[in-house]
Amino acid sequence: THFLVRHVFALGVGFIGALLAFQVSMVTWERSARALFVVSLVLLGLVLVPHVGTVVNGARRWLALGPFGFQP
Repeated sequence: THFLVRHVFALGVGFIGALLAFQVSMVTWERSARALFVVSLVLLGLVLVPHVGTVVNGARRWLALGPFGFQP
């Protein structure tokens, strides 16, 4: 079905992302930790900005990036 295909696709994207993350050394993650934390906080704040965060089922928890949407 359509939902199974979408789920398997998301699973594949997540698996590839995990493989890429494992290729990055721990030193690189430690050096970029503060910047990644700030980016995460900015994305969380953007959800609350009217006309930026997308309302889905009455909750403003999504960010739209073209045809894609994601939850920070």
